[in-house]
Amino acid sequence: MADYLTDEELTERLKRWWSENGTGLTVGIVLAIGAVVGWRWFDGWRLERAEAASDTYAEYTDARAAGEDATGLAARIAEEFPDSAYRVFTLLHQARDAVEGEEWERAADLLRESVDVASASVLQDVARVRLARVLHQLERPDEALAVLREVEGQGFAGTVAELTGDIELRRGAPDAAREAYQAALDETGAGQGGVLLRLKLASVPREVAESEAAPEEASAPPPPEEAADELEPPAATRDS
Repeated sequence: MADYLTDEELTERLKRWWSENGTGLTVGIVLAIGAVVGWRWFDGWRLERAEAASDTYAEYTDARAAGEDATGLAARIAEEFPDSAYRVFTLLHQARDAVEGEEWERAADLLRESVDVASASVLQDVARVRLARVLHQLERPDEALAVLREVEGQGFAGTVAELTGDIELRRGAPDAAREAYQAALDETGAGQGGVLLRLKLASVPREVAESEAAPEEASAPPPPEEAADELEPPAATRDS
């Protein structure tokens, strides 16, 4: 009965199998347990950091609302949570403060940093639109338009088109401004925003063609000297 093993034979085979595979199996079990424990630890650590960042940002906004100096809290967020969304929110607050203080260059720097720090595309687009407004204020139309071209979110299409119209109008391109305002109106539709866009669109002057702006040379009146000469008789007539 070769298919049946005695207890001694079964024990011997188990010992032999364990000597051949036991070490690898033990290592695999230890690694699996370590991976599970490590992941749970990392997940818990990440959750704790998120809660700490949220609490610190709440302190920051509370201090601002109370009119207190929040510079230290902003620095703490920058140091301890440099890649978090709360860091971006803090930069946007600081940029708004700079705008209110008419520190346009500082505002532009803070908004550029916001774009670099943000990992969410929607936050990047918010910062880009605000940066374009600041560059428009600084009379840097080419830079502002370049920033607007980087905005990706469809939800910003109307805002981008309207701001493009404002920039084009200021730099003396009414046709481009009109086209941008119309695109913004198509995105916005009816409502208060649509009313304002219609007013902007109606106020854009039309470019006049050169042929309409200047009369033809043939119809231009002669200079005063030439006109006086035409009124005088020829020299021979005067002598006679």
